[in-house]
Amino acid sequence: MKNKLAFIMIIIIFVLSGCDTYSRVGGKHLHLQSNNKELFWFNGIHCNDPEHRMFDDIKKEFSSFNPDLVLVEGGANKQSYSSEKNAILHGGEPAFVSYISREKHIKIENIEPSNSKTFKYLLSKYDHDDVLAMLILRQINQTQREAKNTEIDFEKYYISFLNHLVEEGFPLEKEIQDIEDISNFLSPYIGFKLTNNTWGKIKAKKIVYFDDGTVHDIWKDTIIFRDDHVVKLIESKLKEYDKIFVMMGFDHAKNQQKRLKSIFDALNPSKE
Repeated sequence: MKNKLAFIMIIIIFVLSGCDTYSRVGGKHLHLQSNNKELFWFNGIHCNDPEHRMFDDIKKEFSSFNPDLVLVEGGANKQSYSSEKNAILHGGEPAFVSYISREKHIKIENIEPSNSKTFKYLLSKYDHDDVLAMLILRQINQTQREAKNTEIDFEKYYISFLNHLVEEGFPLEKEIQDIEDISNFLSPYIGFKLTNNTWGKIKAKKIVYFDDGTVHDIWKDTIIFRDDHVVKLIESKLKEYDKIFVMMGFDHAKNQQKRLKSIFDALNPSKE
């Protein structure tokens, strides 16, 4: 009986620990150094829960590293927030890092290519509607995650999102003014009529990141394009700054770790 109880407790502990992705993938940051040049890429998860322990870890590593340049994704460098909590709730970990950077008067820049460059690249290779579907579904995946901690007005949010895409250079071929227009556009990709009450049922994560299909192919191509930009940007910034802190999805670091390491190897003159 005691052995059976102990076994059950072990299973419970295992399941509970597995529920927190950060426990499995967090830590093991990418830290490269050559002479006086350093790069610290924080390994975390996308999260907008102010109570999550990751944010204490970020603050600790950030303070210890003491960067002179911070690179963040998602344009978080352009946003201002009233508090750490507000930054986390509305922008997750990139916004949090931007907030603490501003508090310490450290330079912050965007690590990603401009949307206009990304749009131009994708539209040169793929159908307009498929590219737009990928952009919306990728954002819906993020919104579904954030909805656990913040209230979302789907129609209002996505009309604003689409207007922002247009401002950033994406050519909308048909005007989208309300939830009905969004539904008409997305229905072929999600398989049902979209309303303010059904958007949470969209399997956005599966469609974008796992399903075989054009939307997934476009996402993969976007990653390749972004990764190439990131490596070139970091190489360029190392000529101007000594210590660079990066807050961006860690898959990008894993994809380009060899290229980044080669940059730092080249900074270290070979011994004669």
